[in-house]
Amino acid sequence: MADLFGQVVFAVLFALAMGAFARFSRREPTVDGGGAELRHGPAIAVGGWVGVAGALLFLSFPLFDSSILESTLGLSMWLGMALFFGGLGVWCLAAARREVVRLLPDGIEARASLEREPTSLRWNEIQAVRFSRLTGYLTLVGRDRRVRVSAMLTGSGELADLVARRVPTAEAQAAVHGFLAYRAGYGMGRSDH
Repeated sequence: MADLFGQVVFAVLFALAMGAFARFSRREPTVDGGGAELRHGPAIAVGGWVGVAGALLFLSFPLFDSSILESTLGLSMWLGMALFFGGLGVWCLAAARREVVRLLPDGIEARASLEREPTSLRWNEIQAVRFSRLTGYLTLVGRDRRVRVSAMLTGSGELADLVARRVPTAEAQAAVHGFLAYRAGYGMGRSDH
């Protein structure tokens, strides 16, 4: 019975955390095709700090119970969890700080979390538009480069509408529709298009 209670409490807390994450990510800037900047909301940075704290917590376990280090399974699980939470936390912090998409009058410019220089693409250079439900990214493909836009960026719903207007192909419309439905499924906007 205590296990069931713990699972219910965890499920409720997880649902509340995801709702707060979606609410923070919903704040949409005005996107009019020129000068707008899209970034992650504050929730992704909070998630990053939680991941780093989780890694530090796992790394501190041997201080309280040294038997973790005695078995290969315990050691590998301990190290694996610390690396997982630490890696996820660092990635979230890098995304919150560095990932940005700028809408320019004649195109789009984006910098991913680990890229040094932004990638730019003019609207008339876009040859294909794709969406991946697995990653949640809308990808604009040019002849020799591509720009990826996360569904988690504030303003990405309006960006999708702009892409649908600027790239009126059936493939682009289907990708934008999937992108907006994905966002709506996580409580980050509407699904109509």
